[in-house]
Amino acid sequence: MSRVTNCLLHFSIIEKEEKFLLLNEVNKFFEGKGFVSVEDESLPSGWYGGTKFLETNLFIGAFNFLNKGKLLEHIRTIDFLSPEDVQLIIQEQEDTRFHIINVFDEEGG
Repeated sequence: MSRVTNCLLHFSIIEKEEKFLLLNEVNKFFEGKGFVSVEDESLPSGWYGGTKFLETNLFIGAFNFLNKGKLLEHIRTIDFLSPEDVQLIIQEQEDTRFHIINVFDEEGG
C-alpha cells in the first residue's frame, strides 16, 4: 500500500549561488532520496517542454506517506535570502489538483 504525494519546490532565483546548498538542507528531512533539481546533471539538458531553458529554481519529487506539516516545519528552519518566495506545490493522493503553499506566509500550510 502506498500514499503518494507529488511535489514541486520553488525558491527565488536570488538563491542562484546557494541553490544546491539550500536543496541539501531541504533534503535532510528525507531518510532516502529527496527533491531533485530540474537541472540535475543526471537528466538530459532541456528534457522538459518548451523552446527555452527554465530560468527558475525548481525541484521535483514524489514521496510515499509524506508528512506535509513536518516538511513545512523543516523548510521554515532554513535560512533563505528570499523566504517570501519559497513555495511548495503539492498534490496529495486523493487530490485532483495541485495546491500552492507559500511556505513562509502566516497561514502557509
